[in-house]
Amino acid sequence: MNRHTLARGIVVAALLAAMGAALYGALTLYFPPDAVLRVVVGIVAGAYVLHVVAYADVRGGRIVVALSWLIGAVLLAVTAPPLTLFVVTHAALLWLVRALCCHDGPLAALMDFLLTTLALAAAVACARHSGSVALGLWTLFLVQAFFVGIPQRSPLRTVDVLAPLARARGQARTALRRVQLPH
Repeated sequence: MNRHTLARGIVVAALLAAMGAALYGALTLYFPPDAVLRVVVGIVAGAYVLHVVAYADVRGGRIVVALSWLIGAVLLAVTAPPLTLFVVTHAALLWLVRALCCHDGPLAALMDFLLTTLALAAAVACARHSGSVALGLWTLFLVQAFFVGIPQRSPLRTVDVLAPLARARGQARTALRRVQLPH
């Protein structure tokens, strides 16, 4: 059972938005806003990854997933792509972590990818409209908190269409054995 809940996701969204806003406000006093935004995105994403990994209901691989995200984040920081690509790639890495830790099939992971895309679009629109990093982060993580509503198993049952035929075949063999006369 997935231990993530919507209530926990909302609280985490608020905490990450507050943390990101505080970091952004403090660091922009000393550094350029674009550089600070990269640092804030990396730190907030790292905190979110730790949250996802800590509460995921998986038996193993947590450290590997977290370290893989860390390697990806460091590579992003070193290569310094344009800010848009930087943010989109971080969102993709967050989706990948959640897909690996919280979903049990490709359909659920695809639905989560669509949710992440929606969250990123809403966050960018909110941040551009309001000019607030805090509201952008809040929107991003608030929308992503709804990943707990993604169904984990297909509601359609798999039906073995050959089972009735196998049963009929067994019944026919039994009937033939009863009818056959001894030689």
